[in-house]
Amino acid sequence: MPIPKPPVINYYKIRAYNKIGKSNFSVIINSEGGSGAGILGPQSLTATAWGQREVELNWVNRATNGIYLSVQRKSASSVLWSPIATLSASRTSYTDNSGTLFGGATYYYRVKVIAQTDSGSSREVSVITWPFDLTPASNLIGVFADTPAVSKRMVKLSWKDNSNQEEGNLIERKEGSGGTYQTIAILSSDITAFDDTLITKGKTYFYRIKLSKQGYISRPSNEVSVTITEPAKAIIRYERKRK
Repeated sequence: MPIPKPPVINYYKIRAYNKIGKSNFSVIINSEGGSGAGILGPQSLTATAWGQREVELNWVNRATNGIYLSVQRKSASSVLWSPIATLSASRTSYTDNSGTLFGGATYYYRVKVIAQTDSGSSREVSVITWPFDLTPASNLIGVFADTPAVSKRMVKLSWKDNSNQEEGNLIERKEGSGGTYQTIAILSSDITAFDDTLITKGKTYFYRIKLSKQGYISRPSNEVSVTITEPAKAIIRYERKRK
């Protein structure tokens, strides 16, 4: 099988001219949507809002000679980028919760890698902050119940409700650490307990809780795992009396 060739990246710059002369060149941009001539900026930048005043950024670093990263932001009404954080060159995530964001507003982000003699930036991404906050549930606890006190074997879940904004609670479960989370129940607001009876012995289940409102889904709660063990077997000993 032939080895695939790396993608070709083209670089561009422009300048204006008239009968008097030529202007200086613009900044250099590349065909991947970033800027910089000799250094590739971060790739696959994503921005996810988690409420009115929190945006999570994630990206992939490609530069091997970067000194530091500059996280930059601008509002929809601005043309100027403002640095909001300086990070080590190895970082691949950042959460903007500086308190300067507003609910229902559009913001643009980019991440710039700074090297000794050059710099390169990622593509810019936009995100709209939520009109409200959904504070995630916390203190999720899962207990396997298999005693005479319960009608059947089950996993009993309980958690702390930290929000008064949610319309529903999404109960998510996956089988094993490598499984995929699926929603197994949708509960109304302010409920803080759930019994999962659709379980199979010998399996390990992972659980988490998310809140929902008007199509918005919160961050998940903490994750818990529960292993469904075999029921304990009573050992009965019979002794034959000697005659």
